[in-house]
Amino acid sequence: MNDKKLIGFKDGMAVYVTDALLAEKGEREVREQFGLIRRYPVITDLSGHEVMVEGDSHEDAVQRYFMKDQKIMRLYHATTQKKAKLYRQSGAIHAPVRGFTTMQAAMAWAMKVGRVVILEFDADKPHKLPDHHNVFGEAWWNDGNVTDWRCAFSAIGDA
Repeated sequence: MNDKKLIGFKDGMAVYVTDALLAEKGEREVREQFGLIRRYPVITDLSGHEVMVEGDSHEDAVQRYFMKDQKIMRLYHATTQKKAKLYRQSGAIHAPVRGFTTMQAAMAWAMKVGRVVILEFDADKPHKLPDHHNVFGEAWWNDGNVTDWRCAFSAIGDA
């Protein structure tokens, strides 16, 4: 099966297709033809208006619908000097990347858990965490690697 690519699972079975088919039709169209892209009904307002939204589950579809107009969210990530250097060497902070909505919230968390570096980044796929919030801001996580960030604060200086 070296000349075939796994594009998903249906009814407990793996679905493989050839590179030629993918090149001809595109992965999105092929996945749709095989029934690998599902749509779920989402009620959009109190009037009961309903739309069909793609998603991995009904909950995912609801979240996708209500986040479709959401702008990029700026988050502040508390870390150690050692991890900050590893992020810089690898070129990414690997998902899930947790952060706070304000610098003050990240600094309060950093003091609590012994972190000395605060990195600022824009989250393109943010999800609210159920815990870790504090009086200064909310805790969120980004569902994707972060490749663009800046050091907003370092107690050491060389982060």
